[in-house]
Amino acid sequence: MRLILSCLTAVALTAFASGAVGQVHVFDIDTTASSFSWSGTTSLGPLVGNPSNTFNLLGTVDMDLTGTQPTTAGEFLQSDALVTPDISAAIPNIFPFLPPLATIDIANLRISVTSPQFPVAAGAFTADITFTALSGVVTTTPLGGAGTMTDLTGLVSTPAMASGNITRVLDTITLNMPVNSTFPISVMNGTTTVTGSITLLGTIVATTTAIDPIGASFCNGDGGNQMGCTNCPCMNNAPPGTIGGCLNRAGTSTAISATGDTSASLPPAISTDLRFTLSGAPPNAFCVMISGSALAPQNMANMCVGMNSGVQSLEHDGLRCAVMNLKRHGGRSANGMGNIMDGSGPSRVWGGEAQPGGGLAVQGGFVSGQTRYFQVTHREDVTLGCMRGLNTSQALEITFTP
Repeated sequence: MRLILSCLTAVALTAFASGAVGQVHVFDIDTTASSFSWSGTTSLGPLVGNPSNTFNLLGTVDMDLTGTQPTTAGEFLQSDALVTPDISAAIPNIFPFLPPLATIDIANLRISVTSPQFPVAAGAFTADITFTALSGVVTTTPLGGAGTMTDLTGLVSTPAMASGNITRVLDTITLNMPVNSTFPISVMNGTTTVTGSITLLGTIVATTTAIDPIGASFCNGDGGNQMGCTNCPCMNNAPPGTIGGCLNRAGTSTAISATGDTSASLPPAISTDLRFTLSGAPPNAFCVMISGSALAPQNMANMCVGMNSGVQSLEHDGLRCAVMNLKRHGGRSANGMGNIMDGSGPSRVWGGEAQPGGGLAVQGGFVSGQTRYFQVTHREDVTLGCMRGLNTSQALEITFTP
């Protein structure tokens, strides 16, 4: 019966789906609107609700959204959604006056959903979703036998494609995900193989408040004004209009972005505080964020002075931008996707709910009215690109408030 249980769990788990790197948004699930029903068949007979075949979801879904007006990409990071009420199923006896051949009860099932990055076009997306049980206990009771309890924690579903929409009205972002999925089952019942399928029909609806990026970008690695101010060091300009640094060994442009409150007097270590994320870096690259009080070039002999377009450096495959009164704000390792976005761990964001514990303003000694230019330097493969071993993001201007 284990696979039947797994498929019933997957039915509950698939009550999710949607969709890259920019800013983490925590969506609150609309429990009433997120209603589902399931149906199933087996070679021993239909799989039916005991007594009901419906459930809802209660909890949150964490997504990383690139852009909010509109959203251009997304990624499911995790979630904590409770299946309510508990799932109860039965395989009816061929003799209707006799008890079911087996009953299956899943209690306290909490689920998470993750996915790779996926594009969003005009609000529509298709994502490759994987579900994981955070908790849950299954009790299987065969006819004439004793119940057996199984812990579902850590159970992972087979990845599945799912489509939905992400829309924004004013400051509210809504995730809407219709689900109509069929899951095959194949289990051993003693010496007999039982096969069949379970179909889930429903819709996930969840909402969040948009977190819009802040700060102006400078020194983009796209060739600037396309007249020399400023080209990347070794013909590695990004396409014109790119927000980010010069092309790196992954063929992408490393981009730093900021959200949150720029107040210099906020309590530390909260997610609404100023926080920086990174996208487009080479996978697993070590990254260091710095800030300066001015933008390059500052040399009056440079033809690009005053354009804030950065300068080439013999040490970098990218442009130096943040200069003067430099401060270092800590190192991080990009994840396997080349992003830094987590609330904790090696790929944690700078500021916000992550380190430094006192917040970036306190750590840097910044005060209201002060403007700083933040930039990330990351390691490169010395055998690729300009063969200098380092590259950079663009720079982001932040002015601190009271």
